[in-house]
Formats: sequence, C-alpha cells, structure tokens
Amino acid sequence: MGIDLFLLLFILLALIFVYLVVIGKLSIKPFSILLVIIASAILIPIALNAFIWLYVSSSPETVIPNVMGMSKEEAINLLQKNNLKGEVIGVAFSNSPSGTVVSQRPEAGKRVKEGRVISLILSISENTVKVPDLLGKATDEAYYLIKNSGLVPGKISYVYSDNGQGLIIEQNPSPGTSVQKGTEVSVKVLTKQNDGEETDEQND
Repeated sequence: MGIDLFLLLFILLALIFVYLVVIGKLSIKPFSILLVIIASAILIPIALNAFIWLYVSSSPETVIPNVMGMSKEEAINLLQKNNLKGEVIGVAFSNSPSGTVVSQRPEAGKRVKEGRVISLILSISENTVKVPDLLGKATDEAYYLIKNSGLVPGKISYVYSDNGQGLIIEQNPSPGTSVQKGTEVSVKVLTKQNDGEETDEQND
C-alpha cells in the first residue's frame, strides 16, 4: 500500500507540473511542451485507474454466508444482512424442496466486497406444475384445464348476481403459481340467481 501511495503522489505531482505549464505559470522550451503533452496523455489515464483501484481495494469486505437450502426470501434477507445482494438467475430440477436454493455463486465462505451480487439458482421439483389461468372461463373449460395440468378440481363457490354469466371470477391458487401435482384448485363463479347470495359446491 505504501508503494501505491508513493506512485499516486508522484503522478499527482506530475499532473500539477503539467497543469502549471498549461496555464503559463512555468515556462519551458517548445520541445519540452511536446513531451509534456505526451506525458499528460500517459499519466492522466494511469492516475484515473490508480484512483479507481484504490477506491475499490479500500472498500470493506464481508464473508458470503451459506444460503443453500433456504427459500428465496430467506436467502436474500440473509445476504442483505451481510451487505450483499441476492439475484435469482434460474431454476434447476432437484430433489430439494421446490423453491429452495440449490446453487450459489460465489460460494459460501469467500471474502468479497460489500454490495457484491450473489447469483442464486432455485430448485424446481419434477412434480411441480403451474396453475392455469381460469379467470373469465366457464366451469367446464376450467375443469378440463385443471385436469390436463395434473391438478385436482376443488370446491366451486357461486356468487349470484343479475350480471352473472357463469364465469370464474376468482381462483385459488392464483394463476401461474408453482404447485405440486395433485393440488386442489378451487374457484368462485359469478352466476345469475338471488343477487348477493353465495353457495359452495364440491367438484367430483
């Protein structure tokens, strides 16, 4: 570090000399002016890189925690507590519980600069499927979509209204949610009859 500071000091003094020549505080021969211009073209980029390197090298460091097996939220929270950032870059089939971290880069235990982004890969089970979007669909079409996705039709709730058209207005789980095959999907249907009432029915 002492040598680095000495080098920076030398470059700084050289730049001051160049500056004084440019503003006319120092007089030198015409040939020397060319040397000053060449020196400036070399020293200025070196000085900038040196300052950047010193800034980066002096930044505080932290140790990467082990987030393997954690959920996305748990992993990101732990990384933030260690002044790091977590970013999910993909998923991979695994026997681990769906949605848990199965890979992190850089690995746990390494010392890195604070603010470093840690790349995470989450597990996705081979038995995991996404819930289809049933909103605005009739119950018979929804039944087909649910069964075709490897899921189980669940409870149907009816909300009665004069404007009801027999279409689904709500579903659980939500569209696009990753769930295990065989998960029940319940829906709520808006239909005509006795405005304001609501009844339930179990799908077979």
